[in-house]
Amino acid sequence: ATSARDYRRDAARHVYDLNNGRIYGGQLPPVLYAVGTLQVSLDGSGRVVSLHWLRAPQHAPEVIAEIERTVLQAAPFPAASRLGPVVWTDTW
Repeated sequence: ATSARDYRRDAARHVYDLNNGRIYGGQLPPVLYAVGTLQVSLDGSGRVVSLHWLRAPQHAPEVIAEIERTVLQAAPFPAASRLGPVVWTDTW
């Protein structure tokens, strides 16, 4: 990736490829049980340095734990050798 935006796509693809049986395909239902926005800090080698919730689904701690577990198990992420450390933000 040559930009943070490109890296976000690479990181998301990495998570999707590892969890394709768990990813919901198609139009989302009108009401979701939980939605959260997580900021993931990675070093230049793709290792997770920290996780920071920008919008955590506080009513669903089991969802928070599952998302964090999914991200940590996906590590290491693709190396961002052209960018160095990178922050990736995504909505779950």
